[in-house]
Amino acid sequence: MKGGGGPLDALVSTTTSTRSRQITITTILIISLFIYLSPLSSSSSSSSSSSSPSLPTRLALSERHWSESLKRRHALLDHFGDKVQAWPNTDPLPYYTLFSFFPPSFSCPWEVVRVGTLMDGGRWVCGLARLERDKECLIYSIGQLGESSFEADLIKQTKYCKVYGYDPHVTSFGWDVNDNLQVKRRTLFFPYQVTTKDNHVAVPPEWTLRGLMKAHGHTFISILRIDVESAEFSLLQQIVQDYKVTEEPLPFGQLLIEVHTLGKGVAEMVEWFETLEEAGLRAFHSEPNLVFANMARKSEPPALSQYSFINVRGKHSLISA
Repeated sequence: MKGGGGPLDALVSTTTSTRSRQITITTILIISLFIYLSPLSSSSSSSSSSSSPSLPTRLALSERHWSESLKRRHALLDHFGDKVQAWPNTDPLPYYTLFSFFPPSFSCPWEVVRVGTLMDGGRWVCGLARLERDKECLIYSIGQLGESSFEADLIKQTKYCKVYGYDPHVTSFGWDVNDNLQVKRRTLFFPYQVTTKDNHVAVPPEWTLRGLMKAHGHTFISILRIDVESAEFSLLQQIVQDYKVTEEPLPFGQLLIEVHTLGKGVAEMVEWFETLEEAGLRAFHSEPNLVFANMARKSEPPALSQYSFINVRGKHSLISA
């Protein structure tokens, strides 16, 4: 049949036109909604990013937490008074030990990583990533006794770090360093006694930290590691006093130390610990030496603990963006 379309054709044409308009309107609505929401999403993302605390803010917050911890330390001391004991063994047993007075209450503003063996000898480090490509990275390691996993591991995880080792009781680093040429070439070892006075003709030669740095031509140490079997108390007192006299900040970014408290009373330890804090050192990690605790559990208290401190004075990569 020829001629104009019938009613069915008209209906189909009307329906198609209606659907086209609906699709067009829906498309416009979707595009409009996307355009409307995109700035909000971008703004939200930007706001979230900007809400991340800056380095100075994080450091200030940690300092406030440390300050509060200091108040709690002295409140606890006042509570026990002259009855305070390093390792209480009375009935009823008070729920504290010597190390309860010295919690690591400051937060490292970067990642905290264990470097070295999982056994006795590894140490907790603040901001290892900050040292990975630091061309001025320098480590002083005082006290070896043949265990050098920390030094070897740190060298492997960084590109430029150099390690200077000191110990009068051995003649070199341990096998962790000596058996790996790539590691060993970035180390120097000296059989020196690092102590409170300079006497270079003594046997073994005696050197202060300042004397060593001057002799090597160094002005700053990224990490100072110390494990000297109770000599740390007099050594660090001397270092702090030496730089206090000249009104200089301590010449290192962080201090990793094993504290040997056998025979030490609470008052003596508080005075020593606060000497470090007054010089700008803040403990950000501690780990009791459970190897020693297990070995001496029948005869001695668990009196050894490893502490990691960050130096909040001066200008270095851990506290400067």
